Amino acid sequence: MNNFSSIIISLIVGFLGVVPSLFPELVQKSLKWRILSIAIAFFLILLIITFKKWWSYAREISPKLVSFLLWFVHPLAKIIYLFSLVGLIILLSGFNSKIILLGGLILIVSLSSIKWFPIKSRRFEDNFEETLKSWEVVTGNPSINEQFGNPQPDLDLHFVSGGTNCLLYLVPIDSPRNGSIECDVYLEPGALFNIIFHVDSVTEKWYMARLDTRNGMKDGFLKGGRSGWAEFSMGKSNSSPKTWHRMKLELDGPKIKLYRDGNLLAEMGDSEFKDGRIGIFNEVGEVHIDNFLVEVKG
Repeated sequence: MNNFSSIIISLIVGFLGVVPSLFPELVQKSLKWRILSIAIAFFLILLIITFKKWWSYAREISPKLVSFLLWFVHPLAKIIYLFSLVGLIILLSGFNSKIILLGGLILIVSLSSIKWFPIKSRRFEDNFEETLKSWEVVTGNPSINEQFGNPQPDLDLHFVSGGTNCLLYLVPIDSPRNGSIECDVYLEPGALFNIIFHVDSVTEKWYMARLDTRNGMKDGFLKGGRSGWAEFSMGKSNSSPKTWHRMKLELDGPKIKLYRDGNLLAEMGDSEFKDGRIGIFNEVGEVHIDNFLVEVKG
C-alpha cells in the first residue's frame, strides 16, 4: 500500500468515524456509541499507517498466518468492509436521507478505487531512459547512469562494503509461466548478478538465475530466498567481466533455460514455485543493467 492510498483511505475512515460526533443530530445514539465509533476509526487509521511495519513483522513470525490474513485484504473482503461501515453509519443515523446520500457517494468513490483484478501487461521493456518508476527498491541505492549503457543510460546496481546489495522488484508485470525474461548485463570484476523469478511474496522464496565473474564459480540456477539459497542447476562456465552480456531466461512451465549471449548455460525443471514477482540484485561488486525485457506467451 503506497503512501498516497494510505492517506486517502485514512481520510475516508476518519471522516466516517467522526460523523457521529460532528453531527449528533443525525445520529440519534448515546455519547458512548459516538465515542466508540471514533475510537474504532482511529484504530483503523493506526493500522493503515503502520501497515508495512506490522505486516513485515507478521511475515517473519508466521508466514502461514500472513497467508491466512491475505484473504482479509482481498477485493471482495474490502467491499464487505465498505458496505458494513456505511451501513452502520446509516443505521445509526436512523436512515437520515443526507447520510444515505453521503454513504452512496462514498461507496461510489471507494468502489472505483478498489483494485479488483490487477491487469498485468503481456510485454514490458525498460531502457532506463527516465526513472525507476517501474521498480520497487527494497535495499541499496540503485541509480540511473546517464554516462554509461548499451546504449546509455543504464541502471547501476551499486555495492557498498559490508554486503549491502541493490534489490529491486519489477512492478508492472509478474513472472510468466510461459515466456521470457532478458536484459543486458555488464559486470565489474568479481561481481554477481541475479534475476529472481516466481518470487513467493509470503515466504520470500524464489528461483534465481545467476551470472558470476568470480574465479572457480559458475553461472546457473539457484533456489532459496532472502534467508539463504543453494545451487540448483549450474552450468560449466562463468561470465567475463568488463563486457556486455545478453542474459535470457526462457520459461516453459516448470522447464526453464538460461542463455548468455545466445549460448545455453543451464536448464532446470521444478514446479514448487509457479507464480510470483520478478526481481534483480547484485552481489560483491557493481553491475550495470540495460534493455530489460519481459514477454508473456500463450
